[in-house]
Amino acid sequence: MEQELLNMSMELCRDPMMAVLDGTLTGFNRAAAQALPELRTGECASGQLPEALLDCPPGRAVTLTRLGAAEYSVRCQAQGALRLYAATPLEEGGERGFLSDGVMNRLLSGVNTLHFALRQLDASEDADRRAHNRAILNRSQHILARQLGDLRTALGLLEGTLPMLPRETELVNWCRALCQMVCALTEDLGTALRFESEEPQLYAVLDSTLLERMLLNLLCNSFAHTPSDGTVLLRLEQRGGSVLLTVADNGSGIPPEVLERVFQRYAVRATAEDLSPAATGGLGLYIVSGLARLMQGTLMIESRSGEGTAVRLSLPKNAAKAPLRTPTEDAFPLSTTVRQAFAELLPSERFAEIELD
Repeated sequence: MEQELLNMSMELCRDPMMAVLDGTLTGFNRAAAQALPELRTGECASGQLPEALLDCPPGRAVTLTRLGAAEYSVRCQAQGALRLYAATPLEEGGERGFLSDGVMNRLLSGVNTLHFALRQLDASEDADRRAHNRAILNRSQHILARQLGDLRTALGLLEGTLPMLPRETELVNWCRALCQMVCALTEDLGTALRFESEEPQLYAVLDSTLLERMLLNLLCNSFAHTPSDGTVLLRLEQRGGSVLLTVADNGSGIPPEVLERVFQRYAVRATAEDLSPAATGGLGLYIVSGLARLMQGTLMIESRSGEGTAVRLSLPKNAAKAPLRTPTEDAFPLSTTVRQAFAELLPSERFAEIELD
């Protein structure tokens, strides 16, 4: 299962990526296969991959390597016996793809955690230890599913292929149900979540699955940057022909130098040194801004360091004229999407009773 997830993540990068475990080539994406058509999994990486690439030390180092007919700079990230190589074209303006250093580290960490938990799951005779390992396995699966979902959504936004299906939705009860689910899951964190609306009912024609994704990204960011005694607010209002959703917190806020580029890809991203739950890889707000544009909405953010952040999302009440695309897959249940969104902030014990999908 961990190798399948790693292969899926590599396919989301349009530049060559290769995985080597204990000296054996275990996976590569289509871009790598096009650059090096003779690649074979299950065989020694030496002889298949350039020696300069294999000699690249993990971390911040890069090496200049020819893959096929082109020159690349190659970065290596490693955890244990697993090494992940990511190549970037040297030509000016070359596309880096969607795997930042932080995302690579997080995918590697999640895959290795899955690998460890799978090996240990039934190795112990102690029932409590087996339950603990199963909880770690479940949590890791949810974290990886969230990360892969973010990468897939970002790619869909860039290429204009993201599905959208507007439907009439009563938003007051819909938002209240979302907040109740988040509250039930995050009660141990200590941060309070409130929902406010002066509207008894508020109907809108929009894609509620995409709206759920946006709000969960915003709520998760607020929880990650708000102390345990802080408060997060979701407010719903009607403004003429639009609905206005505000997610506000009294957390740490965003530094001015980051705020002006906060909706760019990887404006804030995890590094090898910063793998805290608050560092989510740099795609969350990029996805929110892209989905807002797709749904013909607007987005505004206000923040002061040390005082908190407020994000205001305005969407048209009637999206009937919005470009309609056919969904490619069914949406996850609300409980699953909420758990995936908050998985990095929650302790493993929260995942002890969940069946693996």
